[in-house]
Amino acid sequence: MLRDLVQSVFAFVNKLKLFKTHIQKGDLAHFPALLKASRQVTSAALNKQTARYARLDENLHESFVTRFRDLQLKRPKITFLVDPFNAETYCLKAPLVTDEAAAELEMIDLCEEDQLKPALREGTIEFWKTVSMEKYPNVKWAAVKILSMFGSTYVCESVFSTLKHVKSKH
Repeated sequence: MLRDLVQSVFAFVNKLKLFKTHIQKGDLAHFPALLKASRQVTSAALNKQTARYARLDENLHESFVTRFRDLQLKRPKITFLVDPFNAETYCLKAPLVTDEAAAELEMIDLCEEDQLKPALREGTIEFWKTVSMEKYPNVKWAAVKILSMFGSTYVCESVFSTLKHVKSKH
């Protein structure tokens, strides 16, 4: 669920960048209604409208980047949380962990523990329940701290649902 939220936000931001680039080039492939309307107006009128749409797109892009700046900064930590086997070993820094060197070694050991990999398919929270606090104290404690940022799965799920609803309307 968390991975889907993060992916949806960043995919949308990247699409906004793509749309702006295409609009500025006059490529309206992603805008079928605008493409159809463009056939009925002069090129000067079309240029004026596409410049306006490019500005609107840029404003929307900037708004999303600003609103989700914290999420962007936390992205490596969220990657660690939802997919520790593909996270960078150096992603765990203070204040998330007290011993960065030990956390790096634990990450390497965790990534090589094949019997934990199937547990990740059960879900993020279920996976971290199976990780041993004795064997991976720094890594497990970091995961608990990151999970606590979201308060509850209800909050996370409702934010994701709201985002999907907004995306589907626009």
